[in-house]
Amino acid sequence: MSDELDRTTETEVQNVTQGLESVSARGSKARRHRDPLGGMISSLILIWVGLVCLASNVGQLDGLPRGLEGSPWNGGSPVGVWSLVFLGAGGIILLEVVIRAVCPIYR
Repeated sequence: MSDELDRTTETEVQNVTQGLESVSARGSKARRHRDPLGGMISSLILIWVGLVCLASNVGQLDGLPRGLEGSPWNGGSPVGVWSLVFLGAGGIILLEVVIRAVCPIYR
Protein backbone atom coordinates (compact mmCIF):
# COMPACT_ATOMS: atom_id res chain seq x y z
CA MET A 1 0.00 0.00 0.00
CA SER A 2 2.75 2.46 0.86
CA ASP A 3 4.64 1.62 -2.39
CA GLU A 4 1.55 2.45 -4.42
CA LEU A 5 1.12 5.69 -2.50
CA ASP A 6 4.76 6.65 -3.10
CA ARG A 7 4.46 5.95 -6.84
CA THR A 8 1.20 7.90 -7.06
CA THR A 9 2.74 10.84 -5.21
CA GLU A 10 5.82 10.82 -7.45
CA THR A 11 3.64 10.71 -10.58
CA GLU A 12 1.52 13.61 -9.32
CA VAL A 13 4.62 15.67 -8.51
CA GLN A 14 6.03 15.01 -12.00
CA ASN A 15 2.72 16.01 -13.62
CA VAL A 16 2.55 19.23 -11.62
CA THR A 17 6.18 20.04 -12.41
CA GLN A 18 5.66 19.47 -16.14
CA GLY A 19 2.52 21.60 -16.05
CA LEU A 20 4.34 24.47 -14.35
CA GLU A 21 7.19 24.30 -16.87
CA SER A 22 4.78 24.47 -19.81
CA VAL A 23 2.88 27.38 -18.25
CA SER A 24 6.09 29.33 -17.63
CA ALA A 25 7.27 28.67 -21.20
CA ARG A 26 3.98 29.91 -22.60
CA GLY A 27 4.07 32.94 -20.31
CA SER A 28 7.50 34.06 -21.46
CA LYS A 29 6.52 33.71 -25.13
CA ALA A 30 3.35 35.69 -24.51
CA ARG A 31 5.28 38.43 -22.75
CA ARG A 32 7.65 38.79 -25.69
CA HIS A 33 4.77 39.10 -28.15
CA ARG A 34 2.92 41.63 -26.00
CA ASP A 35 5.80 44.13 -25.99
CA PRO A 36 6.43 45.22 -29.58
CA LEU A 37 7.77 48.59 -28.40
CA GLY A 38 10.77 46.96 -26.73
CA GLY A 39 11.74 45.25 -29.98
CA MET A 40 11.37 48.46 -31.93
CA ILE A 41 13.50 50.38 -29.43
CA SER A 42 16.25 47.74 -29.55
CA SER A 43 16.20 47.87 -33.33
CA LEU A 44 16.40 51.66 -33.33
CA ILE A 45 19.40 51.58 -31.00
CA LEU A 46 21.22 49.10 -33.27
CA ILE A 47 20.40 51.24 -36.31
CA TRP A 48 21.70 54.32 -34.47
CA VAL A 49 24.97 52.55 -33.63
CA GLY A 50 25.37 51.54 -37.27
CA LEU A 51 24.70 55.05 -38.54
CA VAL A 52 27.18 56.64 -36.12
CA CYS A 53 29.89 54.10 -37.02
CA LEU A 54 29.21 54.63 -40.72
CA ALA A 55 29.41 58.40 -40.34
CA SER A 56 32.68 58.02 -38.45
CA ASN A 57 34.20 55.78 -41.12
CA VAL A 58 33.13 58.09 -43.93
CA GLY A 59 34.60 61.09 -42.13
CA GLN A 60 31.38 62.96 -41.44
CA LEU A 61 32.17 63.30 -37.73
CA ASP A 62 35.44 65.12 -38.38
CA GLY A 63 33.61 68.43 -38.80
CA LEU A 64 31.93 68.30 -35.39
CA PRO A 65 32.97 71.11 -33.05
CA ARG A 66 35.43 70.41 -30.33
CA GLY A 67 34.33 70.45 -26.73
CA LEU A 68 34.25 73.55 -24.58
CA GLU A 69 37.74 74.95 -24.32
CA GLY A 70 38.88 75.13 -20.72
CA SER A 71 36.06 72.93 -19.49
CA PRO A 72 37.07 70.62 -16.63
CA TRP A 73 34.98 67.80 -18.12
CA ASN A 74 35.98 67.81 -21.76
CA GLY A 75 39.20 69.75 -22.07
CA GLY A 76 38.73 70.46 -25.75
CA SER A 77 38.88 66.84 -26.91
CA PRO A 78 36.90 65.98 -30.03
CA VAL A 79 33.51 64.35 -29.79
CA GLY A 80 34.01 60.58 -29.90
CA VAL A 81 32.00 57.88 -31.59
CA TRP A 82 31.07 56.23 -28.32
CA SER A 83 29.89 59.53 -26.89
CA LEU A 84 27.46 59.90 -29.77
CA VAL A 85 26.38 56.27 -29.56
CA PHE A 86 25.52 56.53 -25.87
CA LEU A 87 23.93 59.95 -26.26
CA GLY A 88 21.67 58.67 -29.04
CA ALA A 89 20.83 55.46 -27.15
CA GLY A 90 19.90 57.51 -24.11
CA GLY A 91 17.65 59.71 -26.23
CA ILE A 92 15.94 56.66 -27.75
CA ILE A 93 15.38 55.12 -24.32
CA LEU A 94 14.00 58.44 -23.08
CA LEU A 95 11.62 58.41 -26.04
CA GLU A 96 10.52 54.90 -25.03
CA VAL A 97 9.81 56.07 -21.48
CA VAL A 98 7.70 58.96 -22.78
CA ILE A 99 5.76 56.67 -25.13
CA ARG A 100 5.11 54.19 -22.31
CA ALA A 101 3.95 57.00 -20.01
CA VAL A 102 1.62 58.52 -22.59
CA CYS A 103 0.16 55.46 -24.31
CA PRO A 104 -1.74 53.13 -21.97
CA ILE A 105 -1.43 50.21 -24.37
CA TYR A 106 2.36 50.01 -23.84
CA ARG A 107 2.37 50.19 -20.02
